[in-house]
Amino acid sequence: MTESRCHTIWRLEGSNARAEGAIEADADLLRPHEGLAVRRVGGAALPARWCCLRFLQTEWPSASTGAAARCDAFIRGRGLMAAYPPDAEFPFQVAVLRRWIENAPPASDGIGLETIVSVNTPLLDARPALEMANRWPQGDVLQLPWADGAGRAEAPPGAALAPIGTKARLLVGRNPIACTAAAGPGCWLVRPAGSAVSFVEMLHPTDFEQTTIDVSGADGPVLRHRFFTRPLEKGVILRCRWRVVRVSRSNDAAAAAALWAAFAAESPFLGAY
Repeated sequence: MTESRCHTIWRLEGSNARAEGAIEADADLLRPHEGLAVRRVGGAALPARWCCLRFLQTEWPSASTGAAARCDAFIRGRGLMAAYPPDAEFPFQVAVLRRWIENAPPASDGIGLETIVSVNTPLLDARPALEMANRWPQGDVLQLPWADGAGRAEAPPGAALAPIGTKARLLVGRNPIACTAAAGPGCWLVRPAGSAVSFVEMLHPTDFEQTTIDVSGADGPVLRHRFFTRPLEKGVILRCRWRVVRVSRSNDAAAAAALWAAFAAESPFLGAY
């Protein structure tokens, strides 16, 4: 990931993490299912109607039952790492890395957050499925299409990626709405009502498995992604990458397509976790 500069830093006090700078936000790392609460962006407080906004809620069977209380957290560079050991209910180590993106090319006004989740297990064979969600204020959710308009699956490893289109499709229909790679890439536009900004929510193409969008809530839509549905063998580390970037509403679809194409072309994350 390339950035021209970064004006947001993490601070850590026990299990409480706080972002300071261009973005002000906080998270209780012992409650990963509650995600990150954003308070201010660019020095401006968020509108009251955005009080439901929660980024990057990470959920697994023991994430909300107290087992996550053994979190080991530290700051490394511009990233905040939280690692959770295996337990009887979920026998996998989970590591969650959050790092800020500012002036993210090719959207020069882009500012956002990337999360990388890694899992491994001491068991010979197990399924580590977990979910991640973003809760948005009221507004529209659109999915970007493939450039040729045809349904297709994501490209297999090593194959050239299909080009992405910019004619975003408004997601309406029976709730919850299921999204697959056959209908479009893992790239959505969230347009909060009455706002001059939009948000691009995107998954790396190698990680897009199952996504559902709930548009029935009084607060606003919820995008929920399911990862790691395949079996995991001992000694193997699985990772998924997920990004949210704020862009100007005026040309948001083109910005989203460019951001997703750049994201999809990035090399895999090869950190220690």
